[in-house]
Parts: sequence; structure tokens; C-alpha cells
Amino acid sequence: MFLLVDLYYGNYKSCGCLKKECEKNVHDRLHLLNGTCVEWLKHRKNRCDSTSGFRGVYKTKVGKYRVTIGFKGERYQLGTYREFQDAVDARLEAEHLIHDRFLEAYEKWCKRQKEDPKWAEENPLIFDVHQENKIITVETNME
Repeated sequence: MFLLVDLYYGNYKSCGCLKKECEKNVHDRLHLLNGTCVEWLKHRKNRCDSTSGFRGVYKTKVGKYRVTIGFKGERYQLGTYREFQDAVDARLEAEHLIHDRFLEAYEKWCKRQKEDPKWAEENPLIFDVHQENKIITVETNME
């Protein structure tokens, strides 16, 4: 519970207005593309509430590790593994295939956009992920 006395003694930095002000400006600092935040991908880290200790790796009730990855509002199932390190390796491989390649394509597209804004209008960034039979493929126009 917020009390004015806590603000006075430095326990809080703001009555809540500072948070609202920062939230208004967040869209100026973040680059969202089809529901994916470029900055979050660049600076991704492990979540503090992760039960397994690694992002996208979840321990099942039977002791195996289930691996998923999210991109553009979709969740892709990468499989179930007996060993934690195998699960982490699968997740890292998927991150490289999807997240890292997306960031590379985005950087190339931004560079080209700065050189020729008209080109960028005519050629939006395409980066689509498809999964069929647990195999993930990526389709992009920025190779």
C-alpha cells in the first residue's frame, strides 16, 4: 500500500505518475514488428520465474523437459527431452534459427531502408516461421 510518508522517506520514487509517463513513451523506444519486439530479442535473458533455469524449457511432472519457443504471437513446440542439456541445446538452436536470423534480417532491412526509403515501402520485411512435423523452417526476403 502506498503512503505519502513512504514517498517522503524515499521508499518510493513516485506516486505512480512516473510509471504512467514512462509507459506513454515506450512506443517511441521499442520497435514492434508483427507482435515481436526487436529490443526484447536483442537483450533476451532468463526469466526470474523460470522453474527449470532456462527460458523456454519446462520440467514436466514425469521429470522430462519440454521445450517451446515463441515468435510473432505463436508458440512452437520443439520436443520433449530426458536430459536438461539436450533441452537447452534444442532451445538455443531454435533461438539461432528464429530469433537471431530475424534480428539479422531486420538489421539488413533497416540498413536498406535508410539507403532507400521508397524501396522499404515497396518491400516490407518478410520473416515467416513454419512448423511441420516438428521441423521449423524460416522464410524471409532478406537473405
